[in-house]
Amino acid sequence: PGGGTILLGIDEGSGFRSVEVDAPGLSRQVADLGRQLFEPPPRLDIDIERFEGHDIVVVSVSEVPSGSKPCRVHSGRQQGVWIRSFDGDYKASALEEQALYSGRVAPKHDREPVEGASAVDLDDEQIERYLRARRLAAPRASRLRTMTDDDLLHASGVFIDGLPSLAALLVLGTYPQRLFPGVHVRAQHLSGDPNLRALDAPRIDGSIPEMIEATVDWVTRRSGVAIRGREDGRVVDEVEWPPDAVRELIGNALLHRDLSWSVNEPVVLTLRPGSLVVRNPGGLYGITVPELGRRGITPARNATLVALATHVTLPGGERTVEQLASGIPTILAAFDQRHYPLPLFVDDAVRFTVVCRSITPSKAAQTSIKVLLLQELGADTLKVEQLSVRLGRSQSVVRRALRELVLSGQTVVTGKEGKEKLYRRVVG
Repeated sequence: PGGGTILLGIDEGSGFRSVEVDAPGLSRQVADLGRQLFEPPPRLDIDIERFEGHDIVVVSVSEVPSGSKPCRVHSGRQQGVWIRSFDGDYKASALEEQALYSGRVAPKHDREPVEGASAVDLDDEQIERYLRARRLAAPRASRLRTMTDDDLLHASGVFIDGLPSLAALLVLGTYPQRLFPGVHVRAQHLSGDPNLRALDAPRIDGSIPEMIEATVDWVTRRSGVAIRGREDGRVVDEVEWPPDAVRELIGNALLHRDLSWSVNEPVVLTLRPGSLVVRNPGGLYGITVPELGRRGITPARNATLVALATHVTLPGGERTVEQLASGIPTILAAFDQRHYPLPLFVDDAVRFTVVCRSITPSKAAQTSIKVLLLQELGADTLKVEQLSVRLGRSQSVVRRALRELVLSGQTVVTGKEGKEKLYRRVVG
């Protein structure tokens, strides 16, 4: 995501020094290959720059628009669709290709009628509150104010062709997991002890408002409490993770997740000392990481789902969505007030991950990276890139620690040289 730059005429093996190349010839070859190898062809801006006495070729590659993805290599040994993740290239799976194709049109999976569902699956009290809030929010001259309840529910996408929509089940349902058991939050609280898999690992389900409220409560209970002095001289107990920020993090993950190829994949929340990681299926839709947090940019993968949620309250009385495009600014403001490092946002096109830290990198370094790696590898076989994202550490630091764990016999690596390597913890 975001595109990138290729430099031709720089020798990595000699300390990134410039070398003599046929810059005009290389420029023509790159332009030809861009047209011949890829479908659709990416936009390439090719320049020749003078560097250290030599001409080098600078190729700026623009990201292919969402409506044209996936970009496919249609000939040669590397034929197919590839996903760039940090410094590695990986062949896309069939599901990942499907996720990219879904971005070609405005998604409407949340508006699909759900076979096997009926009005009985919707919460009558939430429906009543929704209708009242929807009418109050409508302009005075709007027909929504005078519609019958049934007409308003059909007009707003609660019912499609006489059946509850997927959006309605998720926001207004009594128990959506009856039909969609995979739509839930998988939370896990990990300690610094690699021999303990998890201190707590609940499955949090229910409607989206219920899942948001329950997840915030769980994070609050499992988080540490700090004693903080205020400017007015008062001393207060302060939970480690600001509830408003957690509410926005988990709300964004549940509302903007992909509901097509990954409808049975949960949102995963991992809590460990000093860090909170939230990962949801589906990359960013209609927006890039640098644009996150800018007010006025409000693309929604699940437009009906978000529209319903703006008029539904959480069990505690708060609105599920306070204001469109306000989630990221709320998170950043809460972290800034606590003097926490800014969250790390990672979009790999098929999943979106937010890595949060409550301590500075210098303090985090005091926790052994090897202990954290063993803990993370307790139940999974993972790549360097995945471990880097989960722990919020650079890939070089992760690789160095993994080499030491492999040499000590605590970790096993599989994969041939030059191929994707996977690491797993040795148990027993």
